[in-house]
Amino acid sequence: MGIAAFTNDEVVIKALNLTDTQKTSLKEISDDFGKARGEVLGEAFSGGFDVEKFQEAQKKIQKIQNEHIEKAVALLNDEQKTTWRKLKGEAFDLQKLIPQFPKKKD
Repeated sequence: MGIAAFTNDEVVIKALNLTDTQKTSLKEISDDFGKARGEVLGEAFSGGFDVEKFQEAQKKIQKIQNEHIEKAVALLNDEQKTTWRKLKGEAFDLQKLIPQFPKKKD
């Protein structure tokens, strides 16, 4: 779920027992990520679809999301951080899910 996990009422918010202040701050971080993601995608698709631009955009988005997750985790107390680590489980390389397109031939 990435950064969106921090706004998931059914599981994450309840499990972390977030304060109202934390909820507000996490929503702001999530919204900021959404805006940054939109900007990257807007740039990537300006002028039409280009496989290389798309793949580069996906890498940028992943980096931006990781930065926003770090900001979100920094808002948590030690107990919440422990719970967060348990909830998220082992790391998974999302790049494996991104379609790989053949490179253009010149």
